[in-house]
Amino acid sequence: MLRAGKATNLERLSFIEADLINDDGWTDAVKDCTYVLPVASPLPASAPKNENELIKPAREGTLRVLRAARDAKVKRVVVTSSSAAIEGHGRQDRNKVLTEEDWSDVNAPGLGAYAKSKTLAERAAWDFIKNEDGGLELSVINPGMIAGPVLALDTSSSIEANGERFLCLSQPQMSMKDISLALRERLGDKAKRCPTRSIPDFVVRIMGIFDSGIVLVVPMLGQTFVVSVDNVLGWTPRSSVDAVVAAGESLYKLGLVKK
Repeated sequence: MLRAGKATNLERLSFIEADLINDDGWTDAVKDCTYVLPVASPLPASAPKNENELIKPAREGTLRVLRAARDAKVKRVVVTSSSAAIEGHGRQDRNKVLTEEDWSDVNAPGLGAYAKSKTLAERAAWDFIKNEDGGLELSVINPGMIAGPVLALDTSSSIEANGERFLCLSQPQMSMKDISLALRERLGDKAKRCPTRSIPDFVVRIMGIFDSGIVLVVPMLGQTFVVSVDNVLGWTPRSSVDAVVAAGESLYKLGLVKK
């Protein structure tokens, strides 16, 4: 994975085992760090039977990192939240332009467990900082789907950033059909298995009753998201098409796609 990511100087790289739902290891993990970047929380391929399977590690894990960082006198924590904490599936006004000021409503009908977990975890992080007087700084990024080269077979900056949220999205949005068409166009026969037919929403809803994977996308049916990104950091994402194609190429090279 490190070689695939073109990492060359590993002299300062070390690993500490820690668990989002356990206190062990976090003190050692953040020792002597200036910046701490918690970058992930559980995202299953299918809907959990109990939403707390996602909410508990996301919220409690975020707070564990923040407490350990505070005690270690870390300068800043940069939390990777999600656009799911902003875009709020089930919102009434679908034409509303979304910004970093918006939050998903955890009580909204149809809001999935993942979106709820990311929203509650980020809220907990901001509340923690608000009630802290230790000088710990917090920044949050809210990416959408993250695409790019797969690094392994196991697929699962500025002072102004302090106290801010940053929507990290590339426009325009791509539907699953758009993704398939882009892969077919750019990868040719390598992407010949990518489906391009559309299934009516009502069929997907019915299938979601019986499939815990499909039910995850049901809240997003018919949703469009118009966003306004405040580019304080001067950051420009790669194009959605380039990122998706890079992901597809890497899956093919690693033998994760059937020929």
